[in-house]
Amino acid sequence: MSNSARFGSEIVSIGNVDLFRWRGGEGAPVLLLHGHTQTSDIWAQLADALVNMGRTVIAPDLHGLGRSSVPGSGYDKSSMARDFKTLIDKEGFADTPVTIVGHDLGVFAAYAYAAQFRDHVDRLILMDATVPGIGIWPVLLQQPRTWHFGFYGPHAERLVEGRERIYLDRFWDEFSATPDAIGEDLRAQYTAHYQRPNGLKGAFSHFEAFGKDAEDDTQSAVDKLSIPVLGIAGSESLGPLMEAHVNELSEQGKAVTIEDAGHWLLEEKPEATIDAVCRFLTPE
Repeated sequence: MSNSARFGSEIVSIGNVDLFRWRGGEGAPVLLLHGHTQTSDIWAQLADALVNMGRTVIAPDLHGLGRSSVPGSGYDKSSMARDFKTLIDKEGFADTPVTIVGHDLGVFAAYAYAAQFRDHVDRLILMDATVPGIGIWPVLLQQPRTWHFGFYGPHAERLVEGRERIYLDRFWDEFSATPDAIGEDLRAQYTAHYQRPNGLKGAFSHFEAFGKDAEDDTQSAVDKLSIPVLGIAGSESLGPLMEAHVNELSEQGKAVTIEDAGHWLLEEKPEATIDAVCRFLTPE
Protein backbone atom coordinates (compact mmCIF):
# COMPACT_ATOMS: atom_id res chain seq x y z
CA MET A 1 0.00 0.00 0.00
CA SER A 2 2.82 2.36 0.84
CA ASN A 3 4.08 2.20 -2.76
CA SER A 4 0.86 3.55 -4.23
CA ALA A 5 0.36 7.29 -4.68
CA ARG A 6 -3.38 6.61 -4.65
CA PHE A 7 -3.44 6.12 -0.87
CA GLY A 8 -2.64 8.40 2.02
CA SER A 9 -1.96 7.37 5.59
CA GLU A 10 -2.86 8.91 8.93
CA ILE A 11 -2.94 8.09 12.64
CA VAL A 12 -6.48 8.48 14.00
CA SER A 13 -6.96 8.65 17.78
CA ILE A 14 -10.03 6.79 19.02
CA GLY A 15 -10.51 6.28 22.76
CA ASN A 16 -7.48 4.45 24.12
CA VAL A 17 -6.01 3.47 20.74
CA ASP A 18 -4.25 5.31 17.94
CA LEU A 19 -5.17 3.57 14.69
CA PHE A 20 -2.93 3.79 11.65
CA ARG A 21 -4.97 3.68 8.49
CA TRP A 22 -4.64 3.89 4.71
CA ARG A 23 -7.29 5.71 2.70
CA GLY A 24 -7.80 6.17 -1.02
CA GLY A 25 -10.43 6.49 -3.71
CA GLU A 26 -13.89 8.01 -3.83
CA GLY A 27 -17.38 6.59 -3.46
CA ALA A 28 -19.06 4.18 -1.06
CA PRO A 29 -16.71 2.97 1.70
CA VAL A 30 -15.04 -0.41 2.00
CA LEU A 31 -13.38 -1.25 5.32
CA LEU A 32 -10.51 -3.77 5.03
CA LEU A 33 -9.44 -5.61 8.20
CA HIS A 34 -6.27 -7.72 8.12
CA GLY A 35 -5.25 -10.52 10.47
CA HIS A 36 -2.49 -12.06 12.56
CA THR A 37 1.14 -11.94 11.33
CA GLN A 38 0.32 -9.12 8.89
CA THR A 39 -0.70 -5.46 8.56
CA SER A 40 -3.02 -3.44 6.34
CA ASP A 41 -0.34 -3.61 3.64
CA ILE A 42 -1.75 -7.01 2.60
CA TRP A 43 -4.59 -5.18 0.86
CA ALA A 44 -2.50 -3.28 -1.71
CA GLN A 45 -3.68 -5.08 -4.86
CA LEU A 46 -7.28 -5.46 -3.71
CA ALA A 47 -7.40 -1.81 -2.65
CA ASP A 48 -6.32 -0.71 -6.12
CA ALA A 49 -9.04 -2.86 -7.68
CA LEU A 50 -11.68 -1.40 -5.35
CA VAL A 51 -10.63 2.16 -6.12
CA ASN A 52 -10.96 1.31 -9.81
CA MET A 53 -14.54 0.23 -9.04
CA GLY A 54 -15.33 3.67 -7.65
CA ARG A 55 -15.03 2.86 -3.95
CA THR A 56 -13.36 4.56 -1.01
CA VAL A 57 -10.95 2.18 0.71
CA ILE A 58 -10.17 2.51 4.42
CA ALA A 59 -7.65 -0.01 5.74
CA PRO A 60 -6.44 0.25 9.36
CA ASP A 61 -3.81 -1.72 11.21
CA LEU A 62 -5.62 -3.64 13.95
CA HIS A 63 -5.22 -2.72 17.60
CA GLY A 64 -1.75 -3.61 18.85
CA LEU A 65 -0.51 -4.59 15.38
CA GLY A 66 1.54 -2.89 12.69
CA ARG A 67 1.74 0.86 13.16
CA SER A 68 -1.29 1.16 15.46
CA SER A 69 -0.71 1.65 19.17
CA VAL A 70 -0.75 -1.14 21.77
CA PRO A 71 -3.59 -0.32 24.17
CA GLY A 72 -3.88 -2.04 27.53
CA SER A 73 -7.40 -3.28 26.81
CA GLY A 74 -10.09 -3.41 24.14
CA TYR A 75 -8.93 -6.45 22.16
CA ASP A 76 -12.26 -8.24 22.24
CA LYS A 77 -13.67 -7.85 18.78
CA SER A 78 -16.91 -6.19 19.86
CA SER A 79 -14.90 -3.35 21.40
CA MET A 80 -12.64 -3.20 18.35
CA ALA A 81 -15.68 -3.05 16.08
CA ARG A 82 -16.99 -0.02 17.97
CA ASP A 83 -13.64 1.68 17.43
CA PHE A 84 -13.80 0.88 13.72
CA LYS A 85 -17.32 2.33 13.57
CA THR A 86 -15.96 5.53 15.12
CA LEU A 87 -13.15 5.49 12.55
CA ILE A 88 -15.66 5.20 9.70
CA ASP A 89 -17.70 8.05 11.21
CA LYS A 90 -14.60 10.24 11.43
CA GLU A 91 -13.82 9.45 7.81
CA GLY A 92 -17.14 11.07 6.87
CA PHE A 93 -19.36 7.99 6.41
CA ALA A 94 -21.49 8.08 9.56
CA ASP A 95 -24.68 7.76 7.53
CA THR A 96 -23.38 5.64 4.64
CA PRO A 97 -23.56 1.83 4.61
CA VAL A 98 -20.11 0.26 4.58
CA THR A 99 -18.86 -2.94 2.99
CA ILE A 100 -16.45 -4.86 5.23
CA VAL A 101 -13.79 -7.36 4.17
CA GLY A 102 -11.92 -9.31 6.84
CA HIS A 103 -9.16 -11.89 6.73
CA ASP A 104 -8.03 -14.10 9.62
CA LEU A 105 -8.48 -12.06 12.84
CA GLY A 106 -10.08 -9.41 10.68
CA VAL A 107 -12.98 -11.83 10.12
CA PHE A 108 -13.75 -11.72 13.84
CA ALA A 109 -13.82 -7.92 13.91
CA ALA A 110 -15.74 -7.70 10.62
CA TYR A 111 -18.52 -9.94 11.91
CA ALA A 112 -18.65 -8.11 15.24
CA TYR A 113 -19.08 -4.83 13.35
CA ALA A 114 -21.86 -6.22 11.15
CA ALA A 115 -23.64 -7.78 14.13
CA GLN A 116 -23.61 -4.59 16.18
CA PHE A 117 -24.30 -2.07 13.40
CA ARG A 118 -26.68 -3.99 11.19
CA ASP A 119 -28.15 -0.91 9.51
CA HIS A 120 -24.68 0.40 8.71
CA VAL A 121 -23.28 -2.58 6.77
CA ASP A 122 -24.44 -3.53 3.28
CA ARG A 123 -22.16 -6.50 2.49
CA LEU A 124 -19.69 -8.63 4.38
CA ILE A 125 -16.79 -10.72 3.07
CA LEU A 126 -15.06 -13.23 5.36
CA MET A 127 -11.75 -14.63 4.15
CA ASP A 128 -10.51 -18.00 5.41
CA ALA A 129 -11.50 -17.82 9.07
CA THR A 130 -14.60 -18.76 11.04
CA VAL A 131 -16.42 -16.64 13.58
CA PRO A 132 -15.66 -17.58 17.21
CA GLY A 133 -18.30 -19.63 18.98
CA ILE A 134 -20.28 -20.43 15.84
CA GLY A 135 -20.66 -23.78 14.08
CA ILE A 136 -17.34 -25.61 13.75
CA TRP A 137 -15.49 -23.32 16.16
CA PRO A 138 -15.37 -25.88 19.02
CA VAL A 139 -13.96 -28.45 16.61
CA LEU A 140 -11.26 -26.05 15.41
CA LEU A 141 -10.22 -25.41 19.01
CA GLN A 142 -9.35 -29.10 19.35
CA GLN A 143 -7.15 -29.27 16.26
CA PRO A 144 -3.40 -29.60 16.91
CA ARG A 145 -2.63 -26.87 14.38
CA THR A 146 -4.58 -24.27 16.35
CA TRP A 147 -2.54 -24.58 19.55
CA HIS A 148 -1.61 -20.92 19.12
CA PHE A 149 -5.19 -19.89 20.00
CA GLY A 150 -4.29 -20.52 23.65
CA PHE A 151 -0.73 -19.20 23.47
CA TYR A 152 -0.57 -15.76 25.09
CA GLY A 153 0.50 -13.97 28.25
CA PRO A 154 3.84 -12.79 29.66
CA HIS A 155 5.52 -16.21 29.51
CA ALA A 156 4.54 -16.62 25.85
CA GLU A 157 6.00 -13.18 25.17
CA ARG A 158 9.27 -14.19 26.87
CA LEU A 159 9.47 -17.41 24.86
CA VAL A 160 9.01 -15.65 21.52
CA GLU A 161 10.96 -12.44 22.19
CA GLY A 162 14.05 -12.48 20.03
CA ARG A 163 12.59 -15.37 18.02
CA GLU A 164 9.75 -13.51 16.37
CA ARG A 165 10.73 -14.61 12.88
CA ILE A 166 10.72 -18.30 13.85
CA TYR A 167 7.27 -17.89 15.41
CA LEU A 168 5.85 -16.10 12.35
CA ASP A 169 7.47 -18.41 9.79
CA ARG A 170 5.47 -21.25 11.35
CA PHE A 171 2.20 -19.56 10.30
CA TRP A 172 3.34 -18.62 6.82
CA ASP A 173 4.77 -22.07 6.14
CA GLU A 174 2.25 -24.40 7.79
CA PHE A 175 -0.92 -22.58 6.74
CA SER A 176 0.06 -22.09 3.11
CA ALA A 177 -0.25 -24.34 0.10
CA THR A 178 2.68 -22.43 -1.44
CA PRO A 179 4.93 -21.00 1.30
CA ASP A 180 7.19 -19.30 -1.24
CA ALA A 181 4.30 -16.96 -2.06
CA ILE A 182 5.10 -15.11 1.17
CA GLY A 183 8.51 -13.87 0.12
CA GLU A 184 11.47 -12.76 2.19
CA ASP A 185 10.71 -9.05 1.84
CA LEU A 186 7.20 -9.49 3.23
CA ARG A 187 8.37 -11.75 6.03
CA ALA A 188 11.03 -9.28 7.09
CA GLN A 189 8.59 -6.37 6.91
CA TYR A 190 5.95 -8.02 9.08
CA THR A 191 8.49 -9.42 11.53
CA ALA A 192 9.82 -5.92 12.19
CA HIS A 193 6.41 -4.85 13.45
CA TYR A 194 6.28 -7.73 15.91
CA GLN A 195 9.76 -6.81 17.16
CA ARG A 196 8.76 -3.29 18.19
CA PRO A 197 8.25 -2.54 21.90
CA ASN A 198 5.12 -4.36 23.14
CA GLY A 199 4.59 -5.80 19.67
CA LEU A 200 4.14 -9.32 21.02
CA LYS A 201 1.86 -8.14 23.79
CA GLY A 202 -0.42 -6.54 21.21
CA ALA A 203 -0.47 -9.67 19.06
CA PHE A 204 -1.12 -12.10 21.92
CA SER A 205 -3.84 -9.90 23.41
CA HIS A 206 -6.05 -10.76 20.44
CA PHE A 207 -5.87 -14.46 21.31
CA GLU A 208 -6.51 -13.76 24.98
CA ALA A 209 -9.84 -12.21 23.97
CA PHE A 210 -11.11 -15.25 22.05
CA GLY A 211 -13.27 -16.47 24.95
CA LYS A 212 -15.09 -13.14 25.13
CA ASP A 213 -15.37 -13.08 21.34
CA ALA A 214 -17.05 -16.49 21.32
CA GLU A 215 -19.55 -15.42 23.99
CA ASP A 216 -20.45 -12.23 22.13
CA ASP A 217 -20.72 -13.88 18.73
CA THR A 218 -22.87 -16.75 20.01
CA GLN A 219 -25.38 -14.20 21.26
CA SER A 220 -25.23 -12.15 18.06
CA ALA A 221 -25.76 -15.18 15.82
CA VAL A 222 -29.13 -15.94 17.40
CA ASP A 223 -30.45 -13.41 14.87
CA LYS A 224 -28.88 -14.02 11.49
CA LEU A 225 -27.58 -11.14 9.45
CA SER A 226 -29.92 -10.09 6.65
CA ILE A 227 -27.18 -8.77 4.36
CA PRO A 228 -25.29 -10.75 1.72
CA VAL A 229 -22.25 -12.49 3.20
CA LEU A 230 -19.50 -14.08 1.11
CA GLY A 231 -17.03 -16.59 2.48
CA ILE A 232 -13.78 -17.01 0.55
CA ALA A 233 -11.39 -19.79 1.50
CA GLY A 234 -8.50 -21.76 0.09
CA SER A 235 -9.09 -25.31 -1.11
CA GLU A 236 -6.17 -26.43 1.07
CA SER A 237 -7.56 -24.61 4.10
CA LEU A 238 -11.19 -23.90 5.07
CA GLY A 239 -12.61 -24.11 1.55
CA PRO A 240 -14.87 -27.14 2.15
CA LEU A 241 -16.31 -25.57 5.32
CA MET A 242 -17.06 -21.96 4.44
CA GLU A 243 -20.41 -22.35 2.71
CA ALA A 244 -22.05 -23.99 5.71
CA HIS A 245 -20.45 -21.44 8.01
CA VAL A 246 -21.65 -18.32 6.22
CA ASN A 247 -25.14 -19.82 6.01
CA GLU A 248 -25.09 -20.04 9.80
CA LEU A 249 -24.36 -16.33 9.93
CA SER A 250 -26.61 -14.86 7.24
CA GLU A 251 -29.86 -15.40 5.42
CA GLN A 252 -27.92 -14.59 2.24
CA GLY A 253 -24.71 -16.56 2.58
CA LYS A 254 -22.58 -17.88 -0.27
CA ALA A 255 -19.02 -19.13 -0.60
CA VAL A 256 -16.17 -19.30 -3.10
CA THR A 257 -13.28 -21.74 -2.91
CA ILE A 258 -9.92 -20.59 -4.27
CA GLU A 259 -8.24 -23.64 -5.78
CA ASP A 260 -4.67 -24.57 -4.86
CA ALA A 261 -4.56 -21.96 -2.09
CA GLY A 262 -4.06 -22.19 1.63
CA HIS A 263 -4.83 -19.53 4.22
CA TRP A 264 -2.85 -16.65 2.68
CA LEU A 265 -5.21 -15.98 -0.20
CA LEU A 266 -3.95 -12.59 -1.34
CA GLU A 267 -0.36 -13.80 -1.48
CA GLU A 268 -0.97 -17.27 -2.93
CA LYS A 269 -3.76 -16.55 -5.41
CA PRO A 270 -4.24 -12.78 -5.64
CA GLU A 271 -6.00 -12.65 -9.00
CA ALA A 272 -8.62 -15.28 -8.17
CA THR A 273 -9.23 -13.79 -4.73
CA ILE A 274 -9.60 -10.24 -6.00
CA ASP A 275 -11.91 -11.44 -8.77
CA ALA A 276 -14.16 -13.16 -6.20
CA VAL A 277 -14.37 -9.98 -4.12
CA CYS A 278 -15.08 -7.70 -7.07
CA ARG A 279 -17.72 -10.00 -8.52
CA PHE A 280 -19.52 -10.06 -5.19
CA LEU A 281 -19.49 -6.25 -5.03
CA THR A 282 -20.58 -5.70 -8.63
CA PRO A 283 -24.32 -4.99 -8.99
CA GLU A 284 -26.11 -7.64 -11.00
